[in-house]
Amino acid sequence: MRRLTLVLALTLLTSAAAADPGATKVWSMLDEDAGWEVHKLDAKEGVDVYKKDLPGIDIPAFKGVKVMDVDATKLFDAIVDFPRQVGLSEDIPLTHSVVLKTTGNTIDFWQYLDVPGWTLANDRYWFARATLQRDIGGVKGHHKQTWQQIDPSAYPDAWRAAKAVDEDAVMTPLNYGSWEVIPTADGRTQLIYRVISDPGGRLPKSAQALATGKTLPDNLLQFEAAAKKR
Repeated sequence: MRRLTLVLALTLLTSAAAADPGATKVWSMLDEDAGWEVHKLDAKEGVDVYKKDLPGIDIPAFKGVKVMDVDATKLFDAIVDFPRQVGLSEDIPLTHSVVLKTTGNTIDFWQYLDVPGWTLANDRYWFARATLQRDIGGVKGHHKQTWQQIDPSAYPDAWRAAKAVDEDAVMTPLNYGSWEVIPTADGRTQLIYRVISDPGGRLPKSAQALATGKTLPDNLLQFEAAAKKR
C-alpha cells in the first residue's frame, strides 16, 4: 500500500508540473485587480470573498478581504508563525505544521489538514516555500508573504512522515497564494488572502471550488484571533 501511495503521489506531482504556469506568473495574475468577481460579500464576520478564473488553470482562484482592528505587524507575525498554527482553528483543523528550513526570508514547510467530513474530501497535505517581505516600499506595517508548492522529494523524511499520517491523504497538486497586510489611514489593517489551490483527489472540481469558497473566511479569521492574543 505504501508503494502504491508513493506512485500516486509522484503521478500527481508530475501532472501538476506539466500544467503549472509557474509561481511568478501565478502571483502576478493573483495580484491583478482585474477579473475578480464578487463571490459573497460579508461571507462571515465581515470577510468579503471574490473569485476569478486564471488562464490555463481549470480551478478558480479566490480572494478574501477584511479590515481588522489589529496591529499590522502582529497580524503578519501570526501568519508566518507556522509552528503555532496547529490547532489554531476548529474550523480549519490543521494537525501538522512543520518548518523544514529557513534561509534568509524564505521558509520551507509542510502542513497536514484533517479535512472536515462535510466536504466529502480526503485529508490533504502540502509542501511549500514561503517568501516574506516586510515594510514594502518603506511603508511600515505593509507586509506580504507569498507561497508556492515545492517538490517534497527534497525532504524525504518529512514526506514519509506526512504520508504516514493517513495513507488515504492526498498531496495537493497545485498550491499558490499570498497573505498581504496593509495599514489603513484610520489605524486599522486590511488583510488580503489570495489563493489558487487544487486539493486533488476524486472530488469534482466544482465541489472543490464550492468548499474553498465556503471555508475561506475562516482562514482570515483564525489569524485575526491569533493576532489579538499577541
